[in-house]
Amino acid sequence: MAAPLTPEQRETVLAAAREPGATRNGVARTTGVSRASVTRICQSAGLTFDRTTTEAAVEARTTDLRAARTTEAQHAITAAGEMLQGARQAYMDGEARDARDYATAYGKFIAAHIALQRHDAGDSGGLADVDRWLLLMTGGSQP
Repeated sequence: MAAPLTPEQRETVLAAAREPGATRNGVARTTGVSRASVTRICQSAGLTFDRTTTEAAVEARTTDLRAARTTEAQHAITAAGEMLQGARQAYMDGEARDARDYATAYGKFIAAHIALQRHDAGDSGGLADVDRWLLLMTGGSQP
């Protein structure tokens, strides 16, 4: 267990935390005090850290990930089309196993495309509809 911080160390932490743009992790790094201790010291002094930079970074990352999912959804639908063509050709050529394999891959690519689209649309996959149906079938009422 680490020794308790001295009043001088606490003042050093508070001085660092009061600097413009200071972050908890930055204060911990520069003072050699743990992040948890920095948090406790600052909270007891009524100091908080500005999170606008972090919030902006999270928003940018979220936007980047949404764009990546859109790209992947497009790749999935393109690959599905290719698999469907392969299935049709294999069927015409009398290659039942190949046709089946292509059709299976087609289904997986379509499912991936739908899952990516639903994720960004906030769609629960129809669970709300299923819940309503179950309520109606069991005689329950909607809230």
